[in-house]
Amino acid sequence: MTVYIYALRCPIENTVRYIGKSENPQLRLATHISRARCGATKHRTAHWIRKLLAQGLAPELQVLAQVPDGIRWQDVERGYIANAEAAGWRLTNSTEGGDGVPLTDDEARAKWIAAQKATRSTAEFKAKQSLASKKVSDLPGMREFRAAKANEAWADPARRSKFMEGMARPDAKERRSFASKARFDLPGYRDKVAARISAGHSTPEARIAQSRRAKAMHADPEFAARRAASLKATYARPEVKARQAAISAEVGARPEVKALRAKAIAESWKRPESRAARLKGIKAASAKIAESVSKAWTDPAHRERMSKALKAGHATPEAKARLKASRAAMWSDPERRAALIAKQKEVWQRRKEQSMAAVKPMSTEEDKALVPAKPKPKKQKKTYRRRDMRAE
Repeated sequence: MTVYIYALRCPIENTVRYIGKSENPQLRLATHISRARCGATKHRTAHWIRKLLAQGLAPELQVLAQVPDGIRWQDVERGYIANAEAAGWRLTNSTEGGDGVPLTDDEARAKWIAAQKATRSTAEFKAKQSLASKKVSDLPGMREFRAAKANEAWADPARRSKFMEGMARPDAKERRSFASKARFDLPGYRDKVAARISAGHSTPEARIAQSRRAKAMHADPEFAARRAASLKATYARPEVKARQAAISAEVGARPEVKALRAKAIAESWKRPESRAARLKGIKAASAKIAESVSKAWTDPAHRERMSKALKAGHATPEAKARLKASRAAMWSDPERRAALIAKQKEVWQRRKEQSMAAVKPMSTEEDKALVPAKPKPKKQKKTYRRRDMRAE
């Protein structure tokens, strides 16, 4: 990776006051200014920058050299610092340069890591780092610059794979979960996040843009499979199901949420494309449910179990009264009554047509020949009673 040797110049004296190295000189300058402004460091360079900021000025950035891969940037930085000191420049550097050389001794590396962890775990250090990060993020163009760098890194398959491997580690997941829970426990944080999300979806343009981004993400088969597997694994845990159900019930019971959902559904049904998509989804879901129910009812054990459950559910006086009240309310509504009658007539007409279509009319002589002829009734012989003449 390319390393830049840069200098910070004083706008008053027009001289170089600091020489350093960075992979991103612009971001490094912003970090210098932010750390000096919030007092995160007591270095001589920060003290000099604070003097400039007090006068409404800032140091000027100058790139001295671009060091490609294969060349030790430490030697290049040391050379520039040595030449500057030989020229009499008043540098604020506290070393001869080349800092950050990797530790080769395992024991020394372990001591250095332990010291860094002890320093960075203090509340004072975290507060200073947070303030410095916020100051840097508030600089003009910094958010756009970081977003562009993040998109560039994500577009690289190798870097994306490495990033995803790091995110999938159990310790990384545990840290993210702990940090997220801690943030949401802070007073007002949930309302702040909700307000930001609402503001991002408040305009039709923002909603359309969000919809396009979501569709583009879910169109990736790899992302869709990974997300489906992650959601299944997450919601398979009983504690997650219980917590999600409690949260959904609590949020859904809010009057403002109910009003917003009703409004959104009504607006969605007014749009032709959305209405068509909803109807298509409802038909597909209904067909899937009907198929599943029909398949389940073919099992005698399931049918017996459901029959017992339905009988038990309708056997109580409360259930009977509730069912009776529901039917009475349904039939008392004129519109609902008319719709049910029309639906019933439609069903009976369709059944009649199906039954009529099942009867094949005899149209040819061959069809008529297939029908056995009715046997002719036998003629009964007339019997005459013989008169007994002798009796007369």
